[in-house]
Amino acid sequence: MKSVSGQDVTITEAAGSVTYKDVTLTVPEKATVYRNGSAAKLGDLRTGDRVHVSQSSEGTTVFAADAQHQRDGPDGFHHGFHHDHLDGDGAPPGGLGG
Repeated sequence: MKSVSGQDVTITEAAGSVTYKDVTLTVPEKATVYRNGSAAKLGDLRTGDRVHVSQSSEGTTVFAADAQHQRDGPDGFHHGFHHDHLDGDGAPPGGLGG
């Protein structure tokens, strides 16, 4: 992630080690945000965090992780984190896992 300004998040689009372009996303105020596996606010994100934004009819979720919490999955997160590791209420369990 490059920057956060209000509800705008600027990220560099990438797939693996190939980068494409910088884009700025406006994240809805009611979006659910997690950083390093814990509930967070958009303003808690830091330059250099790996960010994944998921949007559906149920809402927008932002997952962010600093270098220490990133995993070896294809998007820098533990594979399936945003699906397999959520509790029944939609919250991640205490962290990204061990």
